[in-house]
Amino acid sequence: MHTFKIGDSPYFIEMRFAPHERDIGDDFDEIESEITIQSGKYSVRDAEVWISTNQLYQLFQGLTEGYQKLKGKVIFSNREDSIYIEMTLHSLGQLDVKGHIQDIPSETNTLDFEFQLDQSYLPKTIDQLKEIMQQLGKLK
Repeated sequence: MHTFKIGDSPYFIEMRFAPHERDIGDDFDEIESEITIQSGKYSVRDAEVWISTNQLYQLFQGLTEGYQKLKGKVIFSNREDSIYIEMTLHSLGQLDVKGHIQDIPSETNTLDFEFQLDQSYLPKTIDQLKEIMQQLGKLK
């Protein structure tokens, strides 16, 4: 199982990806994931969400570029919009994270979250994403 994590308790997002995929065309696939988000005392554990490898690649590229420039905004979501994460990088090293997750798209129960990290978490996250993309064959 492939995993990446940004942040640490009590504020983090962790995604684990199952080894099976489904083809959605355009040379990209969707992979089943389990997402855990902890925002202080509020959390979602192991929510099942399908993520496009293209969206995962866009996250990798956005975080890499933002970290190099020490600024920017990276948005990550899936086709159903059951997961939405917006990360804003600031030149003084802060990383603002906000978004929502909805475990079952047909239900209105969601967790809205917002927290701040420092960018020191990003190198490890970027390395984990790079390894995942290489293992999936989406990064040369």
